[in-house]
Amino acid sequence: MSNNRRLDYLGIAIGVLGLIPPVVELVRRDFQLAALFLLLLVVTFGWFLFAVQSGRGPHYQTTLMKKTLILRDSKGHFATVRREQTIQARFGNLQGIWWKGNIVDGSLVDFLVDGNDPDEIERIGCSVSFFKRFRNPLSKGERRTILWEYTALESFLSDHEASLTDSIPGTRRLELLIEFPVDRLCRHAEFHVEVAGDDTQTHDGLEIQADGRLIFASVDSPKPGHTYRIDWSW
Repeated sequence: MSNNRRLDYLGIAIGVLGLIPPVVELVRRDFQLAALFLLLLVVTFGWFLFAVQSGRGPHYQTTLMKKTLILRDSKGHFATVRREQTIQARFGNLQGIWWKGNIVDGSLVDFLVDGNDPDEIERIGCSVSFFKRFRNPLSKGERRTILWEYTALESFLSDHEASLTDSIPGTRRLELLIEFPVDRLCRHAEFHVEVAGDDTQTHDGLEIQADGRLIFASVDSPKPGHTYRIDWSW
């Protein structure tokens, strides 16, 4: 657990302890009003805890998310995944952000953030998350572009493959690119959007460019919780 998270949890604990005396007094005067107050407190606490855990939500918005998958060889043994993320702090003292939940069929190695090793890496099963800590915390309204990168090994070995991207809350524009090697070009591609519990739907906005060397797709104001998927044959 990072020091920033410990401070978040300490602040929550102090705040909760400070509410105990007025809540006790409110229970004595009006039990129903006290119950409503406690319900609102629990909902607010759950929302804030989710934001602290995920590193998303109220802290910042993403004005541009540009994710690029570079297939390095014609067999799909090596690939580079890059994410160029431009953010704007919604509140002051933003000390860092996470790229959470990276999963591929093969393995992930060589994590970089702005050309350096991540400040933290968390592995839960096959999922890998890594963290960028700002040298100087961002002030409200301040913008910053972060370049995330890792290498995917043995991850795109089939003739029919897919790349999935989860939409982060507060994202204004999402751009997805896939670069193919000169000796194995894209033959066909489709763009889909899916959300848990609903059927997968075809999405507009995909182009095959440079005679099959590049796939480009874009979404303005992507919906939070939706997964945008490019399926291709090569």
